[in-house]
Amino acid sequence: MTGSKRRDPNGGKLYSGPLMRSVPFPVYVDGVYCPGDTTWRIVYSLYYPNNYNHRHDWKRAIVVFGKTQGDWWECKALLIAQHSGYNKLR
Repeated sequence: MTGSKRRDPNGGKLYSGPLMRSVPFPVYVDGVYCPGDTTWRIVYSLYYPNNYNHRHDWKRAIVVFGKTQGDWWECKALLIAQHSGYNKLR
């Protein structure tokens, strides 16, 4: 992981934008090589300006790729970030 921290883009103020489902939200993508376990991790970070439960929220999904014995890259895991940490789906 890059260790980068996301800031509150609204500066701590209450969100005053539209509350429609059709409003787009930012998606950030980062690729990280992890030499300790020789994997590549593609990190998708999504910012919801308002998700109807609280004023804003970050969600994250990480796709972990590792090499096979045949020297091919394959998906080894999918990690989904929720409010209390990551859930491993594979």
